[in-house]
Amino acid sequence: MQIDLLPSSILVKPGVTAVEVERVLHAKTDLPDFLLGPMKAGDKASMPMAAVYHMAGDLITRARIYWGRCP
Repeated sequence: MQIDLLPSSILVKPGVTAVEVERVLHAKTDLPDFLLGPMKAGDKASMPMAAVYHMAGDLITRARIYWGRCP
């Protein structure tokens, strides 16, 4: 399985960083029991996701990750 993360938007403000990405899964082999549904070698599936990081200086103090539905 190969996973590509394609950022679509990034927001950086004092104390908060947020990112929206499209997560693209590439099946390298047949995956009949894959969590999102069976995939055959060569299949692709994409899933939107977003993350919000609350920062204190260089440290992440809180992280929230949101997963969208797979089409």
